[in-house]
Amino acid sequence: MYVPGTSIPQTEEGGEQEQLGSSSDSDEEDDGEQRDDGHVASASTTERHVVAPAERRTRSGTPHRSTHFVVFITLIPTLTGIHNAISLTSVKKRRLKKRRLTSVQLQRPSSHPSSSVEKNPTFDQDMSLELLTKALVSNLCSFSLTSTTNYRRFLAGICPTYDMVSESAIQEKFLSIFQNQKLKLKEEISLAPGGCFLTLAKWVLGTKYFLCVTVHFIDKEWNMIRRIIRCSIAGIKEESMDGYTSMFPDFQSYQSLDNSWHYYDEDAEPDAKIILKEVIQSWSLDGKLIGISFPMSLFHADISGLQKNLTEPNYLVRNNLLSLPCITEFLGKIISFSKDGIVQNLSKDWFKYMTCSPLRTEKYKEILLQLQINRPTFCSQQWYLAFYSLEAALQFHKVFPNPELIDSKAYARPSHNRVQDTEDFCNIARLVYDAIQQVASRSSPSNVTLNSNFHTIRNLKIALTRSSEKAQNLFYHDSMMKKFDELWEKWYLWLSLAVVLDPRYKIRFLYRSLKEAFGGDAKKYTLEVRGKICELSFRYSFQANQQSGECSNDSNTEDVPVHEELGELNHYLEEECVPENVPFDILNWWKGNASTYPTLALLARDILMIPACVVSAESAFDETDERVSLFNRKLSPEVVEALICTQDWIKSSETKDDVCGNTNMPA
Repeated sequence: MYVPGTSIPQTEEGGEQEQLGSSSDSDEEDDGEQRDDGHVASASTTERHVVAPAERRTRSGTPHRSTHFVVFITLIPTLTGIHNAISLTSVKKRRLKKRRLTSVQLQRPSSHPSSSVEKNPTFDQDMSLELLTKALVSNLCSFSLTSTTNYRRFLAGICPTYDMVSESAIQEKFLSIFQNQKLKLKEEISLAPGGCFLTLAKWVLGTKYFLCVTVHFIDKEWNMIRRIIRCSIAGIKEESMDGYTSMFPDFQSYQSLDNSWHYYDEDAEPDAKIILKEVIQSWSLDGKLIGISFPMSLFHADISGLQKNLTEPNYLVRNNLLSLPCITEFLGKIISFSKDGIVQNLSKDWFKYMTCSPLRTEKYKEILLQLQINRPTFCSQQWYLAFYSLEAALQFHKVFPNPELIDSKAYARPSHNRVQDTEDFCNIARLVYDAIQQVASRSSPSNVTLNSNFHTIRNLKIALTRSSEKAQNLFYHDSMMKKFDELWEKWYLWLSLAVVLDPRYKIRFLYRSLKEAFGGDAKKYTLEVRGKICELSFRYSFQANQQSGECSNDSNTEDVPVHEELGELNHYLEEECVPENVPFDILNWWKGNASTYPTLALLARDILMIPACVVSAESAFDETDERVSLFNRKLSPEVVEALICTQDWIKSSETKDDVCGNTNMPA
C-alpha cells in the first residue's frame, strides 16, 4: 500500500504507467476536440482507457504481480487529479487557439470579386488565367461566363486567393494565345521537309456560306499534322453585301468579298480562289503547297490562278496543283433513292409501328440508346436519316418480334417483304456508313495516312457489286455504280501509289487486290501505277540530290541517267515485304529507312499526307458543321475565326491528334 511521503521504485511498470498516462491525455484531447460544451472528462471516463493491470505484461512477457495492482489502484485518485489539471490546461489552450483562428478569419479579406485578396506565394495568377482561357476555348464556352455571379461565387469558394478578371481580360489573353500558337505553327510548317496539302470545307448557316481551310503536312519528326488555319464568311445567297459592312474589319475586306460574290442565286457557289490566295500568302505556303482537296460543290473551282503564286517546283504534278474531291462526301452521294419513294414510306411505317403506344415508345427509346450509330441532326444527309431510322427498326423487330403480346395497341405489323426491304437497304447503307467512318475518323491511328484508305474503297467496291443487285427496287443501281466509278477514277492513282509505298504490300499486292475488285481492268491500273511511280521517283531524285548537296540548283534532271535514279526504287520493290500480321507504323518505318531510301522517303512524305476527307469525323454525315453557329454569337468574325482555329489546335494537342506514325493493322 502506498504511504504518502514514500517514493515508488522506478521500474519498467512505472515507465509503462507513464506511457499510459500520456495516451490517456492524447485520447482525452481528441475527445475534447469533438465536444462542443468544453467540459473536462471525468475520472470514470479516464478509467475506461485504463487497461487492467492483470492483463498488462512487461517487456519480457511476464505478468505483473498482484501487489502492483493494489499499488496502481491506490494511485488512481492522485493520477485523476493530475490528469484533470492537464486536461483543463489543454482545453484552455484549444479555446485560445480557436479564438485566434476566428480572429484571423474575421480579419481575412472577403472573397468578393471586387475585393483585393492577399496572394498565396505558391499561386500563379497568370498560369491560372491561361488554363482557364484554354478550357473555355477548348469547349467553345462564351467568355461572358466568367462575368456571371454564380461562376464568381464558385471560383471564390474553390480558390479565394484568385483575383477575378474581366471578360475583356480573358479575350485579350485568348488572342495572345492565338497569336503565339499561330507563329509556332507557321514555323513548324516552314521547317517541314516535305510539302503541304490544303482542304477546303463549306459550312452553311441559313443563307450564308463559310469556308474552313485546314493544312495537312508531315513534320520533320514524321508526325502527321492537321490544323485549321482559316474560317471566314464566303458570301450570302440572294442578298446584297451592303447590309453587312459592320461585320468586316475594314472596307478593303468588305470590297474584296463584294466584288467576287455580290449575291448568290439558287445554284451559285462561293469562289474559293480569293480566300485560298489570302491563306497561301498569310501562311507563307507559296513554297510548300502541293494540292487542294475540295467538297464536291466546289470541286470545279478555278484554281489555275493560284499556281503562278507558287515559288518552288511541285514535283508531284509537274508544277501544277493537285486537285482532288472529298472522298467522304462522294461516298455520301453514292446512295441514290427517290425522296418520296419506298424508303421514306418504310421509315414512316416503322416509326408509327414502334411508337403507337407509350409502352412501345419506351422500348423504342431503349433501342436508340443501344444503337452503335451517331444520332443524326436536322442537318444530316437524307440517306443517313433513313439509315438511322431503319437500323433502329431492325433492332426493334429483333428484340420485340411480337410486341402485340405485351401491348394491346393494335397496329399492323410490317409484312415479311417490308422487313426484307428494310434489311436490304440497311445492308448497303451500312457499307457506306462504315467506309465513311473509316475515312473520316481521326481518333484511330490506323486512319491517319492515305494508304489505309485504299483498302476501304476497294472493299466497298466489292461489297457494292455483290449487294446492290439485291435491292433494285430501293436504289438506282446503275447510278450508284456510276458515281463510285467517278470517285475511283479521280482517286485510284494516288491511293494505289500509297499502297506501293507501304512496305507490307508494294506492286505485287496491288495487282492481286485490284484484280479481285475490277477484274480485267486490274492490269491496266497496275501498269499506270508502275509507270507513275517510276516517273515520280526520277523527279524526286533531283530534290533528294539537292538536299544532299550532290548537285547545284541549275542542274537538269534530263542529264541524269534514268537507270541510276531508279536503282533505289528497284531495290525497294525487290526487298522482302514487312510481315502483315503485326501492328505496323508506316511513318515510323519511313523515318527509320529514310537514309536507305532518301528519294522514296521524300515521295512518301508527299503521298501519305494527302487527305481523303475535308470535314471532321463529327460532321461526316451532315450538310454543315456545328461550329458554324459561332458566327451567330455577338463576336466579331475575326474573334470567331481565332476561336475555331485555337480550339482545333488545343484539342489536337490534348487528344494527341498528331500521331507519330500510323499504326496500321493488316487489311
